[in-house]
Amino acid sequence: MSSKKGEGIYIWDMDDYRYIDYCLAFGSIILGHAHLVVNQHVKEAIGQSTLFAWTPFTEVAKVQLTNTDTEAI
Repeated sequence: MSSKKGEGIYIWDMDDYRYIDYCLAFGSIILGHAHLVVNQHVKEAIGQSTLFAWTPFTEVAKVQLTNTDTEAI
């Protein structure tokens, strides 16, 4: 099945049938699809640029969620 879009806890397939996304990308989008606050912050970050040769401050200062402590930087 291919997903067309997602919003909150729902996803829509190519035939516009709506489903509850119980997996939510296996927990990585815990706030749901297309969350307004998350989208706004992403837009602001993209406005600063998208790729640097050096490590940007936002990458150093981020909170990293991992399955185990051994995966953390």
